[in-house]
Amino acid sequence: MNDLLNMTFKRYALKKSGSNAALSYTLRHAITGTSPNYQVDFTKTLVSHGNLPNGSAPVATIAGKVIHFTWTDNSGSGKAAATDKAILVAY
Repeated sequence: MNDLLNMTFKRYALKKSGSNAALSYTLRHAITGTSPNYQVDFTKTLVSHGNLPNGSAPVATIAGKVIHFTWTDNSGSGKAAATDKAILVAY
């Protein structure tokens, strides 16, 4: 994921790599609990950081070993365009 995070967090990274910026974001915003029972709140994690709005009504379905991912076109919302592409990370 380092290559992806270095690209998608490039503008958020100040004096550090994109992957380090992503880790910093996760530690500040997505770690919950108290020592020694820390947990990651995956609803608060990001694989990219920027000014493009999230896709509307995302849906992921599985057919065999294939994940199908769709979302509603949100063209015109902020900088969203019909040609935008999504990054899907499955865990």
